[in-house]
Amino acid sequence: MSNKRIPPKKGGSRLGKPNKVGAGLKTDLMMAYEEVGGVDYLKMVALTDHKTFCALLGKVLPMQVVGDGSNALTIQVVTGIDRTPNDPVLDAKPVGKSLCLD
Repeated sequence: MSNKRIPPKKGGSRLGKPNKVGAGLKTDLMMAYEEVGGVDYLKMVALTDHKTFCALLGKVLPMQVVGDGSNALTIQVVTGIDRTPNDPVLDAKPVGKSLCLD
């Protein structure tokens, strides 16, 4: 092992500094979201553009689910959308890592 001194890192932002572009972009996106209909717009996207809606879900859902292994895992998704028994979303079949809607 060598006793070489490691120089301090140079450049970049200090730790914990908020991203200016991210905050402004988030505000703009939320304004646009409200202008196009908010939740009603998301419902329409869910029914008409499954690929885009699932991509959005993939961004907001947890990346990893951890349990103790001794109990069954129950996931309840509350969307606020009433589902009928013949709803195509309820008939989704797993395809690889995503769902396929007929």
